[in-house]
Amino acid sequence: MKAFLDACLFIYLNAMVDDERRLVEGLFKRLLEEQLFTGMLVIDKVLYISRKYGVSYETTLDFLKNIVLPYAEVLPVEEKDSKPAEKYLLKYGLKPLTLYTWQRWRKPG
Repeated sequence: MKAFLDACLFIYLNAMVDDERRLVEGLFKRLLEEQLFTGMLVIDKVLYISRKYGVSYETTLDFLKNIVLPYAEVLPVEEKDSKPAEKYLLKYGLKPLTLYTWQRWRKPG
């Protein structure tokens, strides 16, 4: 199964320190059995929001390099995605980040 991982999961894993984090870790460990994807815009959001929770850029970059990037393919957003994305944006009312990452994720190969 393919799974797209959004920023919320990574932010919780990166910023949480109490017992609730174990629940999120358990979910992430189960997801490691799947084919995982994320997006460059997700990485950017994780850096930005984690900082708001008091997590340094250095800590977040270390987390991304060691916990996320070895297991998830990062999907780029490219100019050629804009035409089909425009169609789905207008047809389904998707938010731009969701739209672009979905468009890249669904491509074969």
